[in-house]
Amino acid sequence: MAACPFKASEVDSPLFHDRKLETLKAKIVPPSITPNLRAAVLPLSMNSKRQRVVALALPNLQLQGTISPSLANLSFLSLLNLDNNQLQESIPASLFQHRRVQVISLAFNKLGGEMWKGPWYVPELRVFDLTNNSLTGIIPPSVGNATKMMNFSLSGNRVSGNIPKEVGNLSQLAALYLSDNL
Repeated sequence: MAACPFKASEVDSPLFHDRKLETLKAKIVPPSITPNLRAAVLPLSMNSKRQRVVALALPNLQLQGTISPSLANLSFLSLLNLDNNQLQESIPASLFQHRRVQVISLAFNKLGGEMWKGPWYVPELRVFDLTNNSLTGIIPPSVGNATKMMNFSLSGNRVSGNIPKEVGNLSQLAALYLSDNL
C-alpha cells in the first residue's frame, strides 16, 4: 500500500487544525452504537462550529459498489479518501465540480472508464490520487483548471496519449505520477 501522498500542512482544512476532533467524534457517534458501526461512521469529520462534514475518510474497509454522485451534496467536503477498497465503475462527474474539495484520493480500487472530459471546477484541489485503478483514455485538457494541484497520480492505470499542454497551468504541481500505464 502506498503512503499518504500529502501532508496535513498542504491542506487548509478544519480537520487538520481541530484539536478537539476526538471529542467531536464522540459527540457524533453515541456510545450505544455497536463497535462495527461506530468504526464505519467515525471517519466523518465535522467542522465543530457549524456541524458540517469536511472530511470523509473510509480507506481499507473493503467497500464495494460505486461512488455516489451524491457526495457532491457535501458542499463543505475538503477531503475524500476512499483508498484501498473495491469500488468500481467510473468516477462521478460531480466530483470534478466540487468547489471546496482539496484532496481526492481514490487509489487502489477497481475504478474504470475514462476520466471526465467536461470542464473541471475544482479550484481548491491540491491532491488527486487515482493510483492503481483501471482508468482508460487520455488525461483531459480540463485538468489545467485545477490550478492549485500539487500532486496528481495516475500511475497503474491504462491511460494513454500525450500529456496535455494545459498541465502547464498547474504552477504549484510538485509531483506528477504517470508510470505503469498501457
